[in-house]
Amino acid sequence: MKILIRGRVVQFTIEAAVKLGVWEAIALQQLEYWLQKHEENGTNYHHGRYWNYFSVDEWHKQLPFISGKTIERTLKHLRDLGLVVVGNYNLKKSDQTLWYSIDYEAIGKFEKALPQIVAMIHTDKKRKP
Repeated sequence: MKILIRGRVVQFTIEAAVKLGVWEAIALQQLEYWLQKHEENGTNYHHGRYWNYFSVDEWHKQLPFISGKTIERTLKHLRDLGLVVVGNYNLKKSDQTLWYSIDYEAIGKFEKALPQIVAMIHTDKKRKP
């Protein structure tokens, strides 16, 4: 078993993990990866943004160390925070697979708030004996 990075890698920032949670940081970065791929390929562009559509099972195949239920909760949390938006651009009306995109304006506001959040965390840690 290897624990050093040589194969497929999941990356996320420590700041995102601190503020959002590890699963949220991972899912958000994974979504960013796929949105970049769609932008490079000129695919899945609707209403001014690029989208990715994965069912929970497909998310789980991408991130096999996260359970389907955790993926559902994580995506809902990111939606509730306004960092991720959903749509439905499926060709068949019976297909209810959600399409996901990132609200980059909301991400910008989040990033501006990070220094204050990180500073508060460090201040709290210094106060504890």
